[in-house]
Amino acid sequence: MLDGGHGITIMLALQNYLLDTPVYDGNAYAFSSTFLCGYLNLYAHYATPPAGPGQGPGYHIYQINAYALTGNHEAWLEGIAAFRNMRRLAKKIPRPIHRGSEHQITQENHGGCQHRRG
Repeated sequence: MLDGGHGITIMLALQNYLLDTPVYDGNAYAFSSTFLCGYLNLYAHYATPPAGPGQGPGYHIYQINAYALTGNHEAWLEGIAAFRNMRRLAKKIPRPIHRGSEHQITQENHGGCQHRRG
């Protein structure tokens, strides 16, 4: 779960890079899982605005679901499918955010000139 905490911290930094006012949309941008004694737990991580002046953002974890993979074949299939779907979703999320940040960095460092990487 620590990886998910680091993930949401990094995603928040990328989303708000070069912005005067940080944006918090309440969506999960990092995911994690645990597997212990046959139980698979899936989690989503998200950030919220600071509770008050001078405080940092709030970081939260939400348990999506839990699966007992050793119970029967149907439960195993359901848990593995949920894990696979969570990984697919996670792979789709960072790309637009990173590209937007890269665009901002390129404009700042090169006086508005954009360089394409092939």
